[in-house]
Amino acid sequence: MNNFCKNCGTKLEGNEQHCPECGTPLNGVPEETLKYYENEEKRAKTSKWFKNSALFLIGAIIFLFVLAWAMSMSYR
Repeated sequence: MNNFCKNCGTKLEGNEQHCPECGTPLNGVPEETLKYYENEEKRAKTSKWFKNSALFLIGAIIFLFVLAWAMSMSYR
């Protein structure tokens, strides 16, 4: 165990999980936590891409229907 906090330099008594002065985790961030946030970031990017693609596809379909309707009206 470190005798001092790496962030603020506060002297540590023993088996603290966090610095009593600044709250910095003393054992580092658990690997599961890092993986969770990395996966969340990837999911957010994928979700945004999917939403944008879906909106573009819906817009293109509506445009084609309007175009087809307008062309059918001009031939009457």
